[in-house]
Amino acid sequence: MSACDTCHLLVLKNHAIDDKNWVLVEHLAKFNIERALEDHEIVSGVHKGWQADWEINRFYFRKDFKKYDFFQNPANYFPTLVTSLSQDILSVGDNFERKKTLLIQNLMVCGDSRVPDIEGILHIKDSGKKSFKKLFCVLRGSGLYYSTKGTSMDPKHLTLFSTLSDVNIYTCSSNAKKYYHAPSEFCIVLKSTEKEAHDAKEMKCLCTDDEKAKILWLGGLRLLKYGKKLRENYITMVRRLDKLKSLENDSFISKQGVLNPQERVAMDFTGHQGRVIADPNEALGVAIAEGNIWRKKASNRVAINSPKASRSPPRLGTSPGYNELDNSPPGNRAGFMSMYMSQGHGLSSGIHMTQPWFHSGLTREETQNLIVQHGLVDGAFLIRESHRIPDVFVLSMSHNQKVKHYQIIPVDFESSTFYSMDDGVTKFSDLLQLVEFYQVNTGGLPCHLTNHITKLV
Repeated sequence: MSACDTCHLLVLKNHAIDDKNWVLVEHLAKFNIERALEDHEIVSGVHKGWQADWEINRFYFRKDFKKYDFFQNPANYFPTLVTSLSQDILSVGDNFERKKTLLIQNLMVCGDSRVPDIEGILHIKDSGKKSFKKLFCVLRGSGLYYSTKGTSMDPKHLTLFSTLSDVNIYTCSSNAKKYYHAPSEFCIVLKSTEKEAHDAKEMKCLCTDDEKAKILWLGGLRLLKYGKKLRENYITMVRRLDKLKSLENDSFISKQGVLNPQERVAMDFTGHQGRVIADPNEALGVAIAEGNIWRKKASNRVAINSPKASRSPPRLGTSPGYNELDNSPPGNRAGFMSMYMSQGHGLSSGIHMTQPWFHSGLTREETQNLIVQHGLVDGAFLIRESHRIPDVFVLSMSHNQKVKHYQIIPVDFESSTFYSMDDGVTKFSDLLQLVEFYQVNTGGLPCHLTNHITKLV
């Protein structure tokens, strides 16, 4: 069974939402390295290659937003500073940036096997060596080379480091300095597929100075190794998801019956009897008003059948099992805020508890690791409670290969409590409304919110 089929089965088993970002991660505990299997790889074949270490190695199922970001945003992986363009492209007109973008898009869309040359400084360590060397490296269609004379790209000064045909590409999970004596934590490991490695010294390593450079080189290495197969995987995945969506729509229509859109009318039931709303503008206004009313009701919902609901203010807790909304008057808020981190559980704490982007109980460090594991794609986000400040939430998101945190504070306005990230300038009745707003508007954030972080439990 392929990795793609395995992921689909795990999505069904965990009742998750299927999308193209799910991956099966191979983790080799002995070397502290891991990699996301490509969709076409056979899982049983990978497992068979573990041999004596099968008891400690693991497969992990999670999302990786970098999986196909390579095709969706190709220019991010070949910026001006590291991409070499052929002379024929440079000679076509004077719009350099436009020609560069068109070339890269053509490579991705057409499935061209050519690899745009990537060049830069890397710390590399060959198999059997103990120390890293800081050298000028070039990634070409024939393999990864390093220069023996400064930044010279003269063929006589370039030495082949790896063709990638006989290795798998891993990244170090953590502690690269400890396991591989690397100069930084941004380490890429090339493990041979032909012979079993008994020690970390037997593997080739590349090390960059930051996460951004690591992602750029990792994307280039994947393209060089798998070529057109990556594009085929991407097209197959998109088509499969489109087919599933079409089948779901057909199933819904068959159950509900096919109705003529002209047979659907907007209705107003606020009076003693319903009336048809003929004016489209009025219908839109009524829909917006009903949405606001629903949000207010949701934000004021308390625990049903709770014996203490009528005698004491509800509590807002941090445990994932049970939570209640904090709807107490401002004067009583301080009395139960101390119980914020220790009491109360459940879905009644608010509609945000039902959302896949909300993660209860995560620490700042756990959040950092979770977002990094899912790929530092711009706009990937989650919301959690603050462990330091009661009744405050934190929006954690990635941008420019870094994780950033923004406080979401409660704001009292006209006897109601709202949430805001800009000291009350923009107020939201609940976190769901806040997320929907920042998915469309930046509003002070470095970018829009895009992919939410999902954690299977």
